[in-house]
Formats: sequence, C-alpha cells, structure tokens
Amino acid sequence: MLPDGQEAQKRWLTEFEYARNGTIDVFAFLHISTGNVHMSCQNDHKKKTSIAEFCAHVGEQPVGVQLDYVMDNLASHCSYDFCVEVARLSNVACPPENKLSNPQLRREWLEKDDKRIVLHFTPFHGSWLNPVEIFFRIMGQMCLKDSYDSPSHLCAALLEFGETDRKLLFPDTAKIR
Repeated sequence: MLPDGQEAQKRWLTEFEYARNGTIDVFAFLHISTGNVHMSCQNDHKKKTSIAEFCAHVGEQPVGVQLDYVMDNLASHCSYDFCVEVARLSNVACPPENKLSNPQLRREWLEKDDKRIVLHFTPFHGSWLNPVEIFFRIMGQMCLKDSYDSPSHLCAALLEFGETDRKLLFPDTAKIR
C-alpha cells in the first residue's frame, strides 16, 4: 500500500494514454507591407506539396510585378523541380539540371534578380530571421495551448487566427511602404 497521494500519482501515471489524432503542416506567406498572411493546411510538407503551395500563392499575385520571397533552407526550397517552377512562373528559361547540379548553385540562381521571382534565403540555422516565423510563434502560443480532436479542427482554429488575430499582431502595417 502506497502512502496517501502516491497511490493517486501511480494511478495517473499508469492510466494516462496519449492519443494522437493526426497532424497537419501549415504553409504561410506573410506580405510584410500589409501584414496579410496567406495560410493553408496540408497533410504533408513534401517537395511536391511545397511547390504546389508556392505556385498557388504566386498565381494570386498581380501579373508583371517582381515578387520577393524570404525562405529558409528547406531542401524543397532549392530543389531542381522548384527552380523549374520558378522559371515557368517567371516566364524565363530554366538552366539545365547539370548547370544547377547542387543546392548552392540552385540557391545562387534563385537569388538572381533577373527574373520575376527572386528568393532570399535566411542564413543556415537562422530561419528565425524570417518575419513569418514570428507569426508562427505567436500563432502557436495562441492556438496550440488547446486540444483538438482532429486535424481539421486544428486547421480551422489556425486559419481563424490567421484571419482575425493578425490585425492585432500587425496593427500599423498600412503605414509601411
């Protein structure tokens, strides 16, 4: 027989069972001058999914305007397939794969400002320098303190946060030019 209090603690430790109800990946694009955040929830963050999300975002932007994106060094952000899509969306020829044979060469090409879409990569281990990471941190603090019974309920909460609470995070963005 355990002393008072320890029996309850033992019961809690043996009865607790963590039930994982699924996962989601959140993709977000922060427009730094307006504070608008384009968000979506997906089942994974594989290269194909990342490229599709990027293409969808570019498709929503005005035609003929240079687009600058700040990205971390995730492998899908500098894959050859990603370069092909950036070239297509910029209406330029993509160099052949043997000319972009490693991530460093692909990053250098993606960073050139001779096309509509220009990427700016954060330093390695410096993704926290990307302003959207501040948004993710605050979103996590505000939304992930609760429990959700499904990925769709979590996604709904995150998207609602992205639509309503971002105005609290970026109140003076209309003044930024």
